[in-house]
Amino acid sequence: MKEYLQKFLVDFDYPKETHKSFLDGFELICSNHEYFDAFNSLLKRYSDDMMCDYVKLVDDAMTLADSIGVHQYTMRTILHIFMAEILKGFYKQKGIPESYWYDSMLDIKYQTLTTYVETGICGASCGYWFIFFFQLKRFSFGRLQIEYIPFNREYKGNGIELNKDSYVFNVHIPKTGTRLDINECHLSYERAMDFYEKYYGVKDLNVFYCHTWLLFPDNLQIVHPESNIAKFIQDYDVYQVDLMDDYHEVHRIFDMKYDGDVSKLPADNSIRRGFKKWIEEGKKIGI
Repeated sequence: MKEYLQKFLVDFDYPKETHKSFLDGFELICSNHEYFDAFNSLLKRYSDDMMCDYVKLVDDAMTLADSIGVHQYTMRTILHIFMAEILKGFYKQKGIPESYWYDSMLDIKYQTLTTYVETGICGASCGYWFIFFFQLKRFSFGRLQIEYIPFNREYKGNGIELNKDSYVFNVHIPKTGTRLDINECHLSYERAMDFYEKYYGVKDLNVFYCHTWLLFPDNLQIVHPESNIAKFIQDYDVYQVDLMDDYHEVHRIFDMKYDGDVSKLPADNSIRRGFKKWIEEGKKIGI
């Protein structure tokens, strides 16, 4: 099992400085047969039933982490790396090519590196975020991650009318460390439509829904009008905006938690400089 973990870290190009934390964490899991058996029982629970109680599975893994002395974030990454091998078998049963599995499992790294940059801890702080990946409901299509979900809302506009029973493609924008190239986003939409028609029988659906801070219309006052973020916003009809009472979400921009001290926020690129000025002026952000 250790060899598999090492290979996964290499194959998915985890930074070398993180390898030791995950390997040491796994050594602690293996240091006591009760810990090792408990860890394997978690994996068996998932192997026996892909739709098992995922929340309880993760909660039990976090309890085990506390008993062993492994940080919960580190345990979350280790657990999902081993679950990923089981998931590969579920992909095969569904007839979905392994390339989709690889692209989707990159999200374990994205979440782990985001946590590492923001906290210095090697592991993922994302709670139950991975659930839809591991239930074959969410997939990566290049730059974007997309799942097929009920809309549960009402919308009318642009020749489209949706109700609570309508289905849409729900869009997520992973933090990959690369720019949000608008052409790559368009390709992701096309790939998702083809994929869900081929493997899930979803036909004649081309409505994409996204709930994100990126779409906040006032962002157009901050970013360059020809930027990829501006183009992404302009691709959507923003029909609902919720203003935030604080600046919690700016950690996505600055790679650090905001503690109220604007001077601590980096200003090493135009987007960060723009948002820093926005915060200094006390202006609202939204989602």
